[in-house]
Amino acid sequence: MEQKYTYRGHLRKIQKWMLIIGIPLSVLFVILGIILGVATGEYTFVGVGLFFGIYDLLLYKTYDRFTKAEFILDEEKITLKIKDVIKQEIKYADITKIDSKSIRYTGGWMLIYGQSKKPLRLMVTIKDIGLMIKQIKQKIDEIEMSHVYQEDKLIKFFKTAYYADQSWQRSSYFIPRYLLILLVQMILAISLLIIKENRLIIFLFIVAIVILLFGFIYVEYFIYVKNIRKQSDQTNWDIVPYDENLAKRRLKKVLQLGMVATIVALIISLII
Repeated sequence: MEQKYTYRGHLRKIQKWMLIIGIPLSVLFVILGIILGVATGEYTFVGVGLFFGIYDLLLYKTYDRFTKAEFILDEEKITLKIKDVIKQEIKYADITKIDSKSIRYTGGWMLIYGQSKKPLRLMVTIKDIGLMIKQIKQKIDEIEMSHVYQEDKLIKFFKTAYYADQSWQRSSYFIPRYLLILLVQMILAISLLIIKENRLIIFLFIVAIVILLFGFIYVEYFIYVKNIRKQSDQTNWDIVPYDENLAKRRLKKVLQLGMVATIVALIISLII
C-alpha cells in the first residue's frame, strides 16, 4: 500500500505571497524609479526594482521543488516526484547508508544513499515526517538491512522530526493570533506615545510583548520538548500520542495572558 507525503502547507503560502507582495513591490520600485529618473536623471530605483522582481520570480520557481514535491513509499521503494515527474527512486534493498543532520528539537534533514551518487534528502518540513521515518525504518528492518543506519543517531533525529510535526501544528494556530495581538499592541503603544509623550509607555508594551512570547516558549520547550526528552531511546519508536485539543487549550491560556498584559500596559499608560 502506498503512503504519500508532501511538504507542509506553509511553504505554499510563502510561495504565493512571493507573487502577491513581491511582484507589486518590484513594479512600484520601477515606477518610482522612472518618475525620479525623469525628474533627477537618476534611475537607481529602476535597477533595484528589476533586480528584486527577477530575484522574486527565480525564488518562486525554486520553491516548486518543495510545494510540488511528493514522496511515495510503497512495499519496495521510495519515490520522489516533482510535478508528477519522477526525480529520484531508491529501492530499500539498494540503500547503502542512512545519515541524519539535526539541531536537536529545532530542525534538520535525513540523507538516504542508494546506487545514485545523489542522496535522497528528507527535511523536517515534510508533513508527518516522524511517521515517514518510522515507516522507512520498518521497511529496512523487514529485509534485514538495519546495518545501513545507526540506531542511536536515527532515534535522535526521529524525536526531532516528531517534535517538528507537533510544533508546526501549534505554530500555525498560535502565530496568526500572536501577530494580531502584536499589531494591536503596536498601534496602542504608538498612539499613546504621541498623546502622552512618555517613553515609559514603550517599555510597558515591550514587557507585554515579551510576556506573550515567553508564554509560547514555555509551552514549546518546558512542556513539549521536556515530554519528548523523557521518552527513552529504547522505546521501539513508540511515543505518546499527541493531543491537539490540549495543545490548543494551553496556547489559548498563553494568548489570554498576552491580552491581560496588554490591558495592564494600557491602563498604566493612561494613568502615568
